[in-house]
Amino acid sequence: MNLTLNQIVSLAKLAYEPDYHKITNSLKAAFDVSDDDIKYIYVERTDTEAFIVRIEDLCVISFSGTESMVDLKNDLFFVPSRYGKEAFVHAGFKKIAKQVKPLLMESLCEMYPIKNDHPSKILLTGHSLGGTISMMCCDHLYFSKFNEIERKVVTFGCPNGWSKHAVEIFDRRTTNITNYINTFDYVS
Repeated sequence: MNLTLNQIVSLAKLAYEPDYHKITNSLKAAFDVSDDDIKYIYVERTDTEAFIVRIEDLCVISFSGTESMVDLKNDLFFVPSRYGKEAFVHAGFKKIAKQVKPLLMESLCEMYPIKNDHPSKILLTGHSLGGTISMMCCDHLYFSKFNEIERKVVTFGCPNGWSKHAVEIFDRRTTNITNYINTFDYVS
């Protein structure tokens, strides 16, 4: 299934909703999905929220952006952190992605337990901080059993937390990235 840009925007905005029941009801109203098609991720240590939804042959992973003091603290931890031999990324964003990775992989493996039962595409999305986490988690998928599945990242107002070398590495692994910048989004 291909989603329209408006649907992707709605999914990115929905990640900010704190009530899981409202997210579930919204996803069920917009798409033909059941409770088994939806998983939630919450990392208390970094206050990171995301949901995963299986829509036909598409898997969507949507991360919320900055919305708490813990998020802001991670946003402000912008010292360079190693990413490969000569590359660097934003340390706060890397910390969040590292904390999310085990729960993301566990949730995806629960949704797709059989080797041949996997989505044809994975779409990761998010606004601001959520966009950056989407990109880093997409890179984590490159090193997983989901690496051969087409991965696409659509972000909104995503800040640049990558060195030139890190971008080159990431672009070799995932070439399908779109970042929509809103001039009123001061984060970007």
